[in-house]
Amino acid sequence: MTDRPRHRHRKRAVPPPPLGDRDIPQWPKTSAVINHDGTGRLTIDGETEELAAGDVDHARAIVVERVTSTAADLGRPVRLNTTDPHGRRELAVHPDGRVQELSPHLPAARRAQSRRRAHVSGPQPGSLTQRVGAGLVLLAVIATATAIVMSTGDDAPAPGPAPPSAPTMAGSAAGESADSAAVAEARRQAARRAEIVRTRRERAAQRQAAHKRAVAERAARRRAAAHKRAVAERVAKRRATAHKRAVAERAAKRRAAAHKRAVAERAARRRAAAHKRAVAERAAKRRAAARARAKRRARAPARPARPARPARPARPARPAPPPPPPPPPASRCGEFDFC
Repeated sequence: MTDRPRHRHRKRAVPPPPLGDRDIPQWPKTSAVINHDGTGRLTIDGETEELAAGDVDHARAIVVERVTSTAADLGRPVRLNTTDPHGRRELAVHPDGRVQELSPHLPAARRAQSRRRAHVSGPQPGSLTQRVGAGLVLLAVIATATAIVMSTGDDAPAPGPAPPSAPTMAGSAAGESADSAAVAEARRQAARRAEIVRTRRERAAQRQAAHKRAVAERAARRRAAAHKRAVAERVAKRRATAHKRAVAERAAKRRAAAHKRAVAERAARRRAAAHKRAVAERAAKRRAAARARAKRRARAPARPARPARPARPARPARPAPPPPPPPPPASRCGEFDFC
C-alpha cells in the first residue's frame, strides 16, 4: 500500500484564462440592439424579440436574463453581440449569469500558456469531483493491495493481471457514474443559481420600475402643483390688472365728468355775465335815447295839434237772403208702382 503525498499547503487556484474569440462557438448566433430610450430587439438563433424597457440598464438586464437561460439550456457559454448607445461589444454569457467580454484575438504563445496553466492546475481542490475521484482511487488501491497480500500469504503463485482487473473496472465504472452524477449535480446547482440570479434580477428590475414610477409620479405631482401655482398667479395678475384698469377708468371718468361740469359752469357763468352786460347796455341805451328825446322836445317849439279825422260813414246792411222754395208734395204711389 502506497502512502498518499501530503502537502503542507494547498495549491493556489489559478484563475481561468481569458476567453478569446475562438473559445466560444458561433452557434447560436445571438445579437441585441438597444436604443437610448430602452427599446430594441434581441435575436437568438433567428428568433427576434422586441424589447420595451424603461431605460438602457433595464434592457441590458432583460437581454442578459434571456441569454443566460439559453446558456443554461446548452450547458456552456453563449456568444452575444451587443450594440447600445455606448458602442458595440462582443460578450460571453455563462450559464450562471456571469458576463465576460471576449478578447478579439489572443496570440498563440499566450493561448498555449493559458492551456498549460489550466492543465497543471487541474480541478480546484475541495471540489466534489476531486473528492469522489480520490476516494475511488483509494478504494481501488486498497483492494489491489489486499489481494496481493492474501495471495502472498497462501504461497500461491503471483496472480496475473486478471484478478486486480475486476476491482479496477468496477472502480472505473463507479468513478464514471460518480463523475456523471457530480456533473448532473453541478448542472442542477448551476441551474439553481441561474434561477436565483434571474429571480433577484427580476425583483431588482421590479423595484427599479416601482422606484421609477414613484419618482415619475412625484415629478408629475410637482409639475402639476407648479402648473397650478403658475395658473393661479397668472389669474391673480390678470385680476389685479383688470381691477387696476377698472379703477383707473372710473377715476378717469370721474375726472372727465368733473372737468365737463367745470367747463359747463364756466361757460354758463360767462353767458350769464354776457347776458347781464347786454341787458345793462340795452337799458343804458334806452335811457340815453329817452333823455335825448326829452331834450329835443324841450328845445323844439310846440307843434299845432292835428285836426281830427272825419268819421267814416257806416256801411249799409246787407239784404237778407231769400227763403228757400217749399218742397214738392209727397206722392201717394209707391216707388215702383204706377198710378
